[in-house]
Amino acid sequence: SFNNIGHYSFDVLQYIFDAEGELLDISTAGSEHINTWVNTPYLYLEAEPGWQGTETITVYALDGWQRIVASDTMLVEVYCEPVAYCGEDVYARDGEGAVLDGSLCIDPLLNGLSYQWSTEAGMQIDNADSVLAIMHLPETEEMGEVVVYLEVNDGYNSSIDSLYLLYWDDEPLEVELDVFPAANLIRIYWEAPLAAACEQIELTGYQMYFEGCEYDTLQNTNDRLYSFTLPEGEYNFGVQAVYSDGESDMVEVSSVDTDENELILVTGLKRIFPNPFNPEVNIEFALIKEDRVLLEIYNIRGQKVKTLVDETFRPDDYNIVWRGNDDKGHKVGSGIYFVKLKVDNELFTNKVVLIK
Repeated sequence: SFNNIGHYSFDVLQYIFDAEGELLDISTAGSEHINTWVNTPYLYLEAEPGWQGTETITVYALDGWQRIVASDTMLVEVYCEPVAYCGEDVYARDGEGAVLDGSLCIDPLLNGLSYQWSTEAGMQIDNADSVLAIMHLPETEEMGEVVVYLEVNDGYNSSIDSLYLLYWDDEPLEVELDVFPAANLIRIYWEAPLAAACEQIELTGYQMYFEGCEYDTLQNTNDRLYSFTLPEGEYNFGVQAVYSDGESDMVEVSSVDTDENELILVTGLKRIFPNPFNPEVNIEFALIKEDRVLLEIYNIRGQKVKTLVDETFRPDDYNIVWRGNDDKGHKVGSGIYFVKLKVDNELFTNKVVLIK
């Protein structure tokens, strides 16, 4: 018994006792609506499209001279039941419409299927009774997940399939603004949206806005800092994430809501204090642009003692504390140590003394 959605096969030799071990072939006869073929030891059955019913098929065992040495009959039932298939899981951005596609459902009766999309989450689905539907996703600040169901019916039988629909916040995160009035500089920076972490969602860049109008497009997704040179005043800015299938809402910031800052002029080590120290020392450094920072401690023999920082930082002033331990957490002895800061192939070094 099998559903008329393709062919059915089984190992027929498991049902044949061949005492002499000379069986070479098998054949069949008696089927009108079921096509049969043999690829020893497998017998394949395939019914005419749209046909359902029962037929008796005779199976013959043949020797090396193609003589019938044994036979048996089997009753084959073919039924037609629809098969719902709503595809792979869907990955989307919040606030958008996700396409639901039921075009791969199977209709063995060939009479046409009725479709019904649904979800227990109560979200709006446009064209829920069609093979293609649109599900409207709500806004979220993190990641959302919902199970979507598809039921198909051929007028006699029905079938249900489901998929997971996952969606993420697609707006730039933590959009902030610094104002440097002495240099007529306004700097905007942000974090990548959560949706960018999904491999199935392609972030292509960012759109910058000034006073509500499109101002510039950043096509490098790693560029998350933008500077405006403007005289002192009140301004409105915006950042929008751009994707291969659209864009996010714009996140707005205003110079009115931001404190004034002192402009960082150079990258490098600043203060190291107290020096000498015991038990810990503060290491200050500054960055004028976003970059990879490697901050390490070496002993007087040139051996690395501790890696304090190995990551990317935004432009700003930073303070890192070294508590006089090595990479294994062991306390180091008194003596002279060297603080080495490497940024964009530039190396900055300063001396610090540990006294116990």
